[in-house]
Order: sequence, then C-alpha cells, then structure tokens
Amino acid sequence: MFGIWDPSKRASLNFYRNVFAAAAFAAFAAALATNHPFAYGMVLIFGALSRTAIKKDWKNPAFSYRFPWLARSPKYEEAEPPHSENGSQ
Repeated sequence: MFGIWDPSKRASLNFYRNVFAAAAFAAFAAALATNHPFAYGMVLIFGALSRTAIKKDWKNPAFSYRFPWLARSPKYEEAEPPHSENGSQ
C-alpha cells in the first residue's frame, strides 16, 4: 500500500523514482515561475511516473552506476514498513 517493503527490491527502485521526483520539482518551480497550465500538468505526470516506478518495480538502467546519488536512498532503505490497524499489510 505505501510502497515496496521487500529489502531485496527496494534498491532497484530508486533511480527512476528519484529522476521523476527531481523532474517533478523542476516542473513545479517552472510552473510557479511561469504560471502556465502545461507546467502544472507536467508536475502531475512526473509525480505519477515516480509512483509508478515504485509500484511496477522498474529496475535501474545499465548506466545508473554513473549517478550513485540517484540510484540509492539510505533513508528510504532503512525505513520500517507501516503497520496497519488491523495487522495486515
């Protein structure tokens, strides 16, 4: 529900999640600066792609070793899975 909590899968998901999240923030900055509706639409698209990368388990591309700051996220990898009220995940 809140992402993939299997430790073997988490490291492979970070590249596209981080790339699209950075693109979403850049588009949001452009949207605030220009107040153009297309820029706000791009924020929504990049945000959706960032979540899709997590949900669909997109693997890191072959060139991701050149961008280590995009391919890993220590805070995300150390996070505990959320506990639901009824005990199921």
